[in-house]
Amino acid sequence: MERSKKGLKIAVALTLIISMIIPLVSCGSFKAGVPSGFIGEWQCESTASDGKTDTSFYKMYIKKDGSFSIYDAAAGNPGISGYMGNKTASTVDCKFNMEDFDVPFCWDIDSDTATLYYELKDDTLKLGHNGVWMIFHPDEEDGENSLIPQSLDEVISVDIPEQFTLEMEYPYAGEEENPVVQKAFSSEKDGYFTLGFFSYKGWDCLGDTNSTIDLEDSLKYLDGMREIGIAGETGYFGTRESDDIPNMVAVVYVEHGEYIFEFRLTNGDEQITDEQIKGFETIIGTVQYKF
Repeated sequence: MERSKKGLKIAVALTLIISMIIPLVSCGSFKAGVPSGFIGEWQCESTASDGKTDTSFYKMYIKKDGSFSIYDAAAGNPGISGYMGNKTASTVDCKFNMEDFDVPFCWDIDSDTATLYYELKDDTLKLGHNGVWMIFHPDEEDGENSLIPQSLDEVISVDIPEQFTLEMEYPYAGEEENPVVQKAFSSEKDGYFTLGFFSYKGWDCLGDTNSTIDLEDSLKYLDGMREIGIAGETGYFGTRESDDIPNMVAVVYVEHGEYIFEFRLTNGDEQITDEQIKGFETIIGTVQYKF
């Protein structure tokens, strides 16, 4: 009887241990996602790092959800595709789609999973396996597509007070299928303001994608301009005249990485108030960058 009780205790203990182990294993499961610098269209250099493998015909795209494809752009043939995830400081795990699976010869991959080493610096993304690197640069032929930024919520966070409601979202260059780059909020008491990208890599995100934005030129139109700290970066705060009404619009510009953000406060067709400006500054003070 005692032996049975002892056995029962051991069984219970083992059950508890197993129940603790299973969540730990689950936590280590594959989760798609890549560093923000991976996202975009890429063209491979003519030769892999082994000095002999022709890689000039390879192109690659990587999306924000981790889905990717490395394909033969010259012949239209498939290569490898699937998802990247579980990033570390130097590696990404890959899960491949085994249909039309044609791995670059220099990598010698024959299974549906693999770990790729990476180095990301400026405009160069190196992906390596089996000691051989394929070297990619942004695909210049893609033009506007390579300029599409991530959605606003993926690059900054900001605390919007409960009294504000979302009025409008502005998609990139007016195309609904592209990420939202600007949002507008309003409050009956506190006015109307927008949060969003003003430009990305110097390109106008809210209008013509073929025009560039000069931050210094934009600052010339700010009255009473002063510096304001925004999450460790120097922002520029000022007002603008509109329809011959002075101080009708308050604007903040701040540059972070390859982005220039614009935050704007308006009060319809009326002059903004000191109370609204104070509240606006409080909201802007909660901005945090996610990259």
